Amino acid sequence: MKKLFFLILVFLCTGSFAQENIFQKVKEVLKKEYPDMVLENKLIMINVWSVSDVESREINIQMDKTVNVYQNAKLRGGPKGIIGVIVCKDTDEKLEEISVTKDKIVKLNNVKDTKKLKSADFNNIVYDSNGKEVYRNIPSSAVFKSIQQLITR
Repeated sequence: MKKLFFLILVFLCTGSFAQENIFQKVKEVLKKEYPDMVLENKLIMINVWSVSDVESREINIQMDKTVNVYQNAKLRGGPKGIIGVIVCKDTDEKLEEISVTKDKIVKLNNVKDTKKLKSADFNNIVYDSNGKEVYRNIPSSAVFKSIQQLITR
């Protein structure tokens, strides 16, 4: 029984550590690729997408609209707003850029240094400013509403 409890504890700690690593990795990449960006006290929303995946591209579009509205809003877990990050799984950067332009994505940060994220166990995820997971795998139809529910007045 003790062994089982220990294994469960190790599994839970490892999962939590892995999520923290993704949060930290994204922050590091953002600091490197966007050195003037203020990351403190902001939610970070990440979408791992593919050019051929219609739903993931729709999530990009909805995230872009959401970030446009709430980028500086007072949100639970992100009192200074939200930052949107997109990570393309595809290797063809030209096709990726064409898709981002065609989908009119202007408010999201398209990061490149993402080997760890491309194999992540989520499609999209939202972290609060401390690295705690707020949402995971939000469908495109619920992206805006999910962030809207975090408004503090």
